[in-house]
Amino acid sequence: MDQDGHDVGGARAAARLWIPMLAAYTCARIVELAAVRREDCLRDEDGWSIRLDGAQRAARRKVPLHRTIVAAGFPAFVESRPPGLVFAEDESSIPRVAKSAMVGAKLGARELPERFLTATYGADVSGNVTSAILGRPPDYHDRFGFGCPLAVMPEAIERLPEFV
Repeated sequence: MDQDGHDVGGARAAARLWIPMLAAYTCARIVELAAVRREDCLRDEDGWSIRLDGAQRAARRKVPLHRTIVAAGFPAFVESRPPGLVFAEDESSIPRVAKSAMVGAKLGARELPERFLTATYGADVSGNVTSAILGRPPDYHDRFGFGCPLAVMPEAIERLPEFV
C-alpha cells in the first residue's frame, strides 16, 4: 500500500487482468483504459458502461460493457476501489500501468483491434455503430455532428461473441 492507502500492487495485478479484457470488448486504447476512474464505470437503464475520455472529441465516449466483462465481476471490482484512478496510483503512472497491463496478455495491443473488428463484422454491427464504439468518426456525416445514438450501442455490444 502507498501512503494514501491505495493497494498499488493489487491495482497493477488487476490491470493485467482487466485492461486486456476491456480492450478486447471495447477496442479502447490501452492508455485510455489505464486512465479509467472509479466514476467512469456507470450503470443506467441500458446496463453497465464505461466512460472513456480520449484526447480527441470523437474519442470521448460511453461504451456499454459486454456481458462477459460484467459476469467476470468488473463492476464489482471497480466499486471496491477507492475514488479516483482504478489502476494507476496517479496520472504520471498511467503509461507504466498501460505497458505492464499488456505483459502476459493472450493478445497484443495490435491484435486486439483486429479481433474486435472481425467480431463486429461477424455480428453484423454497422460501420457507423462500430466507429462510435471505437470513438472514431467513420465518415463525412459524423464530422458535422451526426453521431450514432447511444441507445443502439448496448445491443451491438451484446451481439459480439465471447472471444476472450
